Parts: sequence; C-alpha cells; structure tokens
Amino acid sequence: MSQRPKRGRVTVLRYPISIAAFVSVAVAAGMLACSSGSGGAPDGGQDSRTDSSTDSSTDSTADGRAKDARSDSRIHDAGTESHDGASAPSLTELSVTGSSLTLVPTFSPDIHDYYLTCAAGMNAFTVSMKASPGANSELVQPHLSPPQPAQTLSVTVAENDAIVAAATKGSEIVDYWVRCLPPDFPALVWTEHPDAGTPTPGYYLIGGYDVPAKGKFAYAFVLDGHGVPVWYYAQANGTGVVNVDSLQKGEISFVPFPNPFPYEVIELSPWTVTKVPINPPDQHELRHLADGHYLLFVNPPLTGVDLTGLDVPLPDGGTLKLGLNSVIQDCIILEIDPASKVDGGVAWKWRASDHFDPASASTSPILSTEIKQPDGGPIVDPIHCNSMDVDSNGDLLVSARNFDSVFYIDKLSQRVLWKMGGANSSKDPITFIPVDDPFNQQHDARLQAGWSMSCTGGAGPISVFDDESNATVPGAAARAAVYDVSVALGDGGTGADCGAPSGDGGAKATLTWSYQGKKTSSALGSFRILPDGSRTIGWGNTYTPGLVFNEVDDKGKDLLEFDFGDGRNGSYRAVKVPLTQLDLHVMRRTAGHP
Repeated sequence: MSQRPKRGRVTVLRYPISIAAFVSVAVAAGMLACSSGSGGAPDGGQDSRTDSSTDSSTDSTADGRAKDARSDSRIHDAGTESHDGASAPSLTELSVTGSSLTLVPTFSPDIHDYYLTCAAGMNAFTVSMKASPGANSELVQPHLSPPQPAQTLSVTVAENDAIVAAATKGSEIVDYWVRCLPPDFPALVWTEHPDAGTPTPGYYLIGGYDVPAKGKFAYAFVLDGHGVPVWYYAQANGTGVVNVDSLQKGEISFVPFPNPFPYEVIELSPWTVTKVPINPPDQHELRHLADGHYLLFVNPPLTGVDLTGLDVPLPDGGTLKLGLNSVIQDCIILEIDPASKVDGGVAWKWRASDHFDPASASTSPILSTEIKQPDGGPIVDPIHCNSMDVDSNGDLLVSARNFDSVFYIDKLSQRVLWKMGGANSSKDPITFIPVDDPFNQQHDARLQAGWSMSCTGGAGPISVFDDESNATVPGAAARAAVYDVSVALGDGGTGADCGAPSGDGGAKATLTWSYQGKKTSSALGSFRILPDGSRTIGWGNTYTPGLVFNEVDDKGKDLLEFDFGDGRNGSYRAVKVPLTQLDLHVMRRTAGHP
C-alpha cells in the first residue's frame, strides 16, 4: 500500500495580536544562508536548494502502510531510455476495474500516473497488465506479484492508497501509479486543446475553495500534465485551502480558510512542517526568502483615521459616509526571521498607512469582512493588499486591490518610489505612472523577466490578474494582462538626489498583452508566466461554477482548461511550476497526508 509520511519535525512560529511579540519555538534544520543578487530581474524569493532526496530504505511506516524498498535510480518514467541505451520497458496494457470506476486518464504506455475516485474504506479491484516485448509486468503495491509478461490479479486498497504496477527488464523498472482518491475529493475536469498546441511540462498547484459537507475535507493538491493529482493534502480545519504554492524547491505551502489558521509550509523530504500563524488574519500572500525569512501581510485595525470625503457602498444599496475617527483595516508587511527572538522575530516591518492617506488614495473602499470593532461596529477596508513580489534587490512590488493600483517599495528606505494606476496620491514623493487600459480590483501583480530597477528608474513588463470587479464598460470581463512599464526617478545623480521624483512626464504603463475571460471576477484570481513562456490564468470567483484555470500560449491560444466538475467554487490561485521544482517520487509517496 502507498506510504504515509513519517511524522517528521513540526516548527511552529508564533506571535500574538500585538505582532511584535513573535516567538520562534523551533527552527527547521537546513535553512540556507542568505544570498542576494544584484540587478533587476525578479527572483520571486526562490532559493537554490537542490535537495530532492527520497528515503525508500525502510519497509513500512508507523501506520503499517507498505513502503517501496526499491532504489529510485532503477526507476524510469515511461518512454525513457534504459541504462544500456535501449528503450526502457513499458506496459502496453493496464486496466483497473471494479465498482464501475473509470481509470483517468485513458491508459497509454507513456502516461504513468492515474486515478480512480474510490469509496470510503476498502475497495476491491481487478488489475490486468501486459508488458512490452522482452519485458515483464509485476505488481508492486499493495502487494508484490511474480514478474510475468502478462497477468491479472485481484487487489484491495483503501482510499488514499495507490496501486503500483511496473514494467521490468533486468534491473530497469518503469512504474505506473493508480491513486485511489477519497470520495469527497473534487471532481476534476481536464480539457486539452491539442489543435492549438501543447502546454509545456510542469505541475499545477490548486486549493479547493468552498464549504465541504460535514465530515469532509478541503484539499491542497498538485496536478501533473495530464490532470492527475500526484500529491494532495487533506485539510480538516476550515472551509477551504488558500494560496497553494511552491516557494522553494521541494516544498509546498498553503493556508486553511477561513483564518485564523497558520500557514503551513511543508518540506516534502525529509517531511518537515513549519507553521506560520497569521494574526490578525490575512491569507493573501506568503513569500519564503532565500535566507529562510518569511514575508507576509497582516491587517490589524487602526483607529482615529480621518476618512472625511470617502463613502463606502453598503450591501443594501445605500452609502456609508465616513469622517473623523474612523477605524480602518490597515496593511502591514512583516518579515519574520524564525531563528531570531529579537523584537519577537520581526526583522522588518512596513505599514501602508504611514505612506498613503486612505481618504485620498482609496478608489474602491469596502467594509471589512475579516475583522470588526469590539462592539461590532464596522471597520473600513480602504487598501486591501493582496500580493507582493520580490525582485533581486529585495525590493517589493505590492498590489492593493482597493487602491486599484500596484506600487513599488524600496525596502532599505521603506519609501514608496512609484505607484501605478489608481489615484495619484501618496505621503511619499512618488512618481505616478498612468496606465493605458487600466486594471480594476486587480490581484497577483508580478515582475516579469526583463524587468530592471535602479535608483534612477526602471523599465520592463509587469503582469496582473485584472478582476474588473467594478467595471461599468459593456463587455468587460476578467483578464490576464501584461504592461510595459517605464519609470523615471531622480536626475541620474547619486546621494540624496538619487531616487527623488522627477515628475510624471516620462512615466507610463502600456498594455502589451491580454487574454480576456467571459465574466468579471468579484474576487481572487491569478496570472503566472514561467520562463518557458507558459501562461496560467486562475479565474478566481467569476460566478461560473467549477471554473478554475486556463493555460494559453503567448498568442492567446487556449491550450488547456481545468474545472471542478461538481460545481464547487474555484481556487484562490492556480500556480504552475517547472517539473524540477517538485520531486515526483517524493510526491507520490507523501500524497494523502494526513
């Protein structure tokens, strides 16, 4: 049977509502030393960790599940060459039948991961397989069978377990995994468009964002290039899983929803869980930096704010007029050093209200749905930070949904150097960048390859997911968008003048690429471009049941669509990562935890 991970280390990072009283209880071993680059291309907070080792030497786990004791060096993906240069063995036939279940996707010798949606408890199947000429077939899990050219066997597996068949020739092995998914797993609809082209190889990270029935689980999961969940994590707390990502090689992070639950950062091998609490709750972003620090948002209430002149629409169609002594939901960025107890582990802190006047900068204020005053009174959400990106200088690009803008923070000075879109308003002496074909209520702003920034200016592409939540133009719909951005700072000198605003005459953001959906999105959403050119668009909440993401090419051709077939809500984001980011063998053996 498939392996459950051993109960490895759990690191819990704690800080109370005061934020500053952050306490590091334990530190996961193996944190890398700090390494910083220069220049402008974004590194996204990634590090160069290369550990993707797989421990397959023991024969069982604590809960009795069988463990594959073979060496990974003998195992090949289907269709590869063997060590002697000949074609690796393969299965030419594989069927798993029982209880009217269907193997997904349809079997092919070149596809080596499949799934069945199983019943709770034990499931009985008949497995039939045939190997390529000169090779043998064998069953590896849930029990071993003698190698034969062809064979049919009866097996029984529990939900979450896997049936593993193999083709063998001498010392060469090609595995075929069939995962027995639990009955409450989302229904997956994977639609390819081969006439338009083929997506580049990669893994897709998704989180189910809905209210599961009582006793059911929400799932964070990883899909391969055929729509098969090769890894997933069952989350018992909350009503969904938000912001599933892989921020460093070999790890997966996510947060249960609704908050307050901690972010969970799982290093798959060796299995290590780090928990980063969020208080006050904010699930929008987590960055894991190369030096082991974390960046995240918190949004505590701030009292005594003058919001005179700012009106907030109410759900009943009315308007709440604001004034002196209002209470807002602020936006704070914390950098947490889990190895430090100095200042509660807070290595760096930035507060949006120190740099922006909410009354003049907010273009789409709403009432907070996340926090309220102690007496139940309203708290205004005029900023709503929802993404941050980190460039190779360590500076930050931040998206503020209720500003309808993105802005760039010089981390050393904490100054906002420029602001793109929304209102031309800031307490800092910024350069304001007007936007051609502007975005509205955007998410997931990212610096793209080719971006460069210095104290005298910057230029390059920036991408956003444009929700168009408040769009009034006929035919408006959510879209992925790329802007060519030009920033002019200072006079090219040094010292105090370097970085001073030069006026807005040369600053501009021009739309260079977009892909439009069918409806506006009220919230959520993502847009990611990988170095290989792949473009994955997570649609957020477009009021289209089941819609999750599309992948398109740089010409806007629709290569792939993924949906939840049972009509549940979509995913907060849909993130694609290269195959080198996550180890397939490790994901297979740790799928289904806990």
